[in-house]
Amino acid sequence: MLAELALACLALCTPLEEKELQLTDTAITVRAATVWPAQVHKGWIPCQVTVANGGERACTVDVRATAWGVEREVEASISVPAGAEGSIEMLLPAFANTQNQYTLRLLHEGRSHWLAGNFGGSELGMVDARSILYFSEGEPEAGLTERWSGELSTAEVSGAGPVIRHSGGLTGYVTFTPPRPATTTGTPNNVQVHHVRFDRLPQHAESFTSVDVVVLDTSTGLPGERALAPLFQWLRLGGTVAVLGPRAAELARASSELAPWLEPRFALEHESVALAQRAGLGTLLVDDAPPFSTPEQRNAVQHAALDGNGMVHDDGGSRMRTNLPVVPDLFALPYKLFALLLVLFAIVIGPVNFVVVKRTKRPVMLLVTIPVIALGAAVALFGFGIVSQGLGVKVASHTFALLDQRGHRSMASEMRMLFAGLAPARGLEPGPGAALMQVARYSSSGAWIQPAYDGQRYLVAHDPGLVLAGGYLPARSAFLHQIVTERAERGRLELARSGGELAATNALGTAVERLLVRDETGRYWTSSEPLRESARTTLAPLAEAEAVDLARELGLASLMPEVAALPAACYLARLERGVFGDDCGVAGEESVSFHHVLGVLATDGEEWR
Repeated sequence: MLAELALACLALCTPLEEKELQLTDTAITVRAATVWPAQVHKGWIPCQVTVANGGERACTVDVRATAWGVEREVEASISVPAGAEGSIEMLLPAFANTQNQYTLRLLHEGRSHWLAGNFGGSELGMVDARSILYFSEGEPEAGLTERWSGELSTAEVSGAGPVIRHSGGLTGYVTFTPPRPATTTGTPNNVQVHHVRFDRLPQHAESFTSVDVVVLDTSTGLPGERALAPLFQWLRLGGTVAVLGPRAAELARASSELAPWLEPRFALEHESVALAQRAGLGTLLVDDAPPFSTPEQRNAVQHAALDGNGMVHDDGGSRMRTNLPVVPDLFALPYKLFALLLVLFAIVIGPVNFVVVKRTKRPVMLLVTIPVIALGAAVALFGFGIVSQGLGVKVASHTFALLDQRGHRSMASEMRMLFAGLAPARGLEPGPGAALMQVARYSSSGAWIQPAYDGQRYLVAHDPGLVLAGGYLPARSAFLHQIVTERAERGRLELARSGGELAATNALGTAVERLLVRDETGRYWTSSEPLRESARTTLAPLAEAEAVDLARELGLASLMPEVAALPAACYLARLERGVFGDDCGVAGEESVSFHHVLGVLATDGEEWR
């Protein structure tokens, strides 16, 4: 017992990348490792846990990861046959302005074991610190990543960030100002470059949501497409990936995942590296020079890191922090009705109660009637609050989606405010290809409260996918989530030429409220009226100046920032409802919403002939 307590204490103060423990009186060995940056403040952190069973019968080891600051518990179970190994990549949630380091407790046959060491982020997660992951085949030379960190940093970060300024406005609960080198009093350190070997690539796209930029060193080539698939999924959902080094452009063009986005129509305006492209909702940088060897590379990566992580919400600078959805009148008090209830309460507990008790000629009854009336009034007010807010689920949602009709894939980023009158029994369950990040709780005063200050207890279970409970969806509280989703998609907008006209058939699964199409020749077209589901209409030509205004209204700057205009063979649409996201098992009534989609078609497709 004393030995286990000593290990638990050691776990609180010993930062380790990897740790191994043989369970007492067994032939079972457990290894755990995190290879992520010390400074993270968002998304999910991968932690690899492996169980080696040297015994003669199968075993099951339950793993419990816990964190302080914001109270979090992450559960996973690993079953391993005799003489074999089993592993799981646990996903640990990271939040801003708190510690994101976890301790691991192992449960086997009723006994508890502590795995010494900290796992996750070992530094305070402040939003002005940026993390760049540098992947290569081997280890870099000593001091190289530290030198790169110094070259890319622009401001001094004490612990993790300079001054964090909170605001209660709807434009974001953290105000971010790009750091100014002139104001630093010490060595700039707000950008951290962290090295990871190719053989430690994470297995889940969610893992990359905790970093800002990923750099792939092509000096020895690249891993197979299967190993890189989670990374490229994160790229399409809003991440930034830089492929740098010898033959980088050749390797990118040979990749079935990257090649479709290297067409000139997806080029970014202001980047000076060899290839700077919009890839899905994310940013792809490609250059044949060695990593960070040119000012152009350093500027492009630094710009991507300090600007935030595209469509993945970031308290420190993401474009997704603005225009947050809010369920209207959720905490509004109906003052007239409330005043009427108070007046009725005063009349009943005062004159009415006095008259009734006087008639009974038993004044001692006041000791009973007053508490009963007060309790009844409290129950009535509580019931009135429940009825006014409802027992169902209310939703406010803003969705930006990209529908790649060339490969029948959709990528969506949704900011969703959720209020559940009764919390679902299991909680939120992101489906395949979906990842959920907790952003904030909405208070009755209209302010956004970060997880670091909301007092909630966040529960995560690998079952086998993630099940998010506790603070992720408590009853009768309004929470803001971000959900990013990539999946196969059959919906599409079908375009066909007839003579000199262009016709559109809506097969997107919902009504199209506004539509802007740019054909393969660069001409703009629009629909004069909303297009119902399965309806067909002939599009009208649109002048370029009007098309630019409509593209701005339909969110082109959010869907494809730094792209000058709507690319050829693409369309923009505002939909009646969201059809490309994931409700994580909790559907509700949408009170306020807008859903924008950018469709990508082949430039030489049949629809343009």
